[in-house]
Amino acid sequence: MIVMQMVDVETYGTDYVKVTWSPDMAGDTQTAQIAKALTPLGFDRVILSRCDSESAITWGVKLGIHNFQGRFLDAMTAAVTMAQCPKAAACTLPQCNRRHGVIAGNPRAECGDNDMLDLFPSLKAIRL
Repeated sequence: MIVMQMVDVETYGTDYVKVTWSPDMAGDTQTAQIAKALTPLGFDRVILSRCDSESAITWGVKLGIHNFQGRFLDAMTAAVTMAQCPKAAACTLPQCNRRHGVIAGNPRAECGDNDMLDLFPSLKAIRL
């Protein structure tokens, strides 16, 4: 967040700003500083990356962030896909997760339902 204090992101006409999650951001003082730095930009233009836990997503949702990246979200996407896929019995969660992460090659070819693989399942957060 030090960079956010020194750089006016509006000067560069950025569409989004990516903030890398760290558990130490969850403290009250840090959260307040981050909120102050991001408020002028707008939380709908923030991507919270490296979300490897539910606490990262929960923190971001409480702050007003709408865009997330990370292994936790990837695993959730694979789990929801498998719950809806008629060929899920032939896969494991790590296999489905891996296949979602590629656009070509062996992992993708091993999928029994590439149409399902190309669909991004609807994920919704509960309102906190």
